[in-house]
Amino acid sequence: MYGKDSLKYLYSKDKETTVQESDDPRCLFQYDHDVWEANYDTYITAIDEPDDSPKIAKSLKPHLDKVSHLSDEVSSSLDPKSCKIPPANPVSNGKSQSVDCLKVLPVVESSSASSPHVIDLASTESTASNPAWLTTLSSLTRKQLGTIDVPKVTATPIHSSDITRVFGAYSEKDPLSLNERPPEQVVSDAEKALRMKQNNLKPTGVQIGNLGTFSTNGISILRKFCDISSLRASIRSEERWLMATTDGLTANEVRSIEQVLWHQRIGETMLRAGQKSVDVGSFSTLVGERYLDNFVIDVAILHYLWDGQKQVGTKALYLPCETHTWLKNKDELFIKQKFQGVLGTSRGSEFDLILLPLHMNEIHWGLIVIDLLGRKLLFDDGFKLQPAGSVLPTIKYILDVFQQLMLGAPCFNSFFWSSINVLERFGMPSQHNCDMTGQGNGSCGVGVILAARDFIFKGVNGTVNQFGWQYTEMRHLRKKLMIQIIKWASE
Repeated sequence: MYGKDSLKYLYSKDKETTVQESDDPRCLFQYDHDVWEANYDTYITAIDEPDDSPKIAKSLKPHLDKVSHLSDEVSSSLDPKSCKIPPANPVSNGKSQSVDCLKVLPVVESSSASSPHVIDLASTESTASNPAWLTTLSSLTRKQLGTIDVPKVTATPIHSSDITRVFGAYSEKDPLSLNERPPEQVVSDAEKALRMKQNNLKPTGVQIGNLGTFSTNGISILRKFCDISSLRASIRSEERWLMATTDGLTANEVRSIEQVLWHQRIGETMLRAGQKSVDVGSFSTLVGERYLDNFVIDVAILHYLWDGQKQVGTKALYLPCETHTWLKNKDELFIKQKFQGVLGTSRGSEFDLILLPLHMNEIHWGLIVIDLLGRKLLFDDGFKLQPAGSVLPTIKYILDVFQQLMLGAPCFNSFFWSSINVLERFGMPSQHNCDMTGQGNGSCGVGVILAARDFIFKGVNGTVNQFGWQYTEMRHLRKKLMIQIIKWASE
């Protein structure tokens, strides 16, 4: 009734199947009596002015749903009473200030923090301005995007069977004029339908039930409606996560996280490592128990590795997450070129250990550690899952390739791996007791980053079965990792 039409689910061995946090309707609709009292007079005014009440009620909806109020909302040129598409480059009407402890982009204080940013979608009379609307959205911050009011999902049942491909000319429906939109799953099916050819001809549009016929551009706008709706839920979840407790962070550190999360564009790059980068969208996956993507894992471990090389002289080689994808190619020349590229950017020529994340069953992360000095092959993960039988032969193949690429290198000369028949556990902290604190069930990726950090700075002998952190304190650990990433970005 209040949530999305199609929910995403996460599975963990302890908690079994749960609704993904950003899809949980309880995150969207929570009653806050203080907010209701504070805005009571405004609500009554909206009711007493019939001519303007629909527009005012629409602009007040975010207040009714809002759980907490932030002191430094970003300002915007999006006027809740305007009937025009906002300018492409919103101009702040506030004064910028820098965060003392970290070099981050300035936080902007709003002169009207209580006003939501609403685009009146019904103001557009033709589809000619639709590309400009999409372009405008690309210039907005996550917080600004999250406050845009989009059409609600239609109450009329619409299914994939109601999608019809159209070839040739048709009367196009402007999605910005809709009062209701199709469910997200139907939008996904419409995108697929547009890619399906008939007699080698691509559709020019798709008809969705009685809502109208939409072009490729129109479907892109419908997709953006879905994204904005999900983003709004994510931001509210982030507000609660940050405000629940400081977890030992200073006020400036909390403010610096807010600045990156809410006051920069989703696709804005904040940290690079070689050809990899973490944008604001990837950075936001460090909130709560969200699932990390491979970009955050690769970039964070590489920066820890570079710090380790400078601070303690570590001799580690890091293989990125996509290494397993390279190996599926079966082309030995291609694989050697990829590994040669890794060696070329490794900032070292002799290694004590090799680190490689392992993505298991497409839902869980573990870490492979090749101890070249101790001549051991190590592996572990938070849920103590058994890696696939192909993992050990894959590790041996990787070492064979490096032996060919680095002829004469002592670390690859012994062929010790040829006689190893089992991977040893290195004592990764367990995720099985995470229900005690409600933290850590979805933090396997963060665990891989922290374990790799420990191996980099403490070596194998100082790390195996000697971890000083637990998954049950993951909220604090995630926030500290966010601060570390921001510091790297400011260097």
